[in-house]
Amino acid sequence: MNTQPISAISYLTPQDLEKRFNISLSTQALMRMKKRQENDHNPLPFIKIGRKIFYIENQIEAWMLAKQAENSPCYTTEYVKKLYKNIPSKDI
Repeated sequence: MNTQPISAISYLTPQDLEKRFNISLSTQALMRMKKRQENDHNPLPFIKIGRKIFYIENQIEAWMLAKQAENSPCYTTEYVKKLYKNIPSKDI
């Protein structure tokens, strides 16, 4: 549970998110879709109050860091095997 006072939390509108993080309004709308939220390993965090959409700034920053880590190549043994599957092991 978030223990910060409400006034200390920085809220962003979709327009703020577009300006600050360069995520277009149409991309945001797609990322908020229920099906996308259910199937995504790391869905876009948002709050919906009536027809208004809000984002909490520190949650967006954490989400972006998680997305960056998710999209970075992981140099595990399995990754290296896939990368070099056509090279005989004596040549590695």
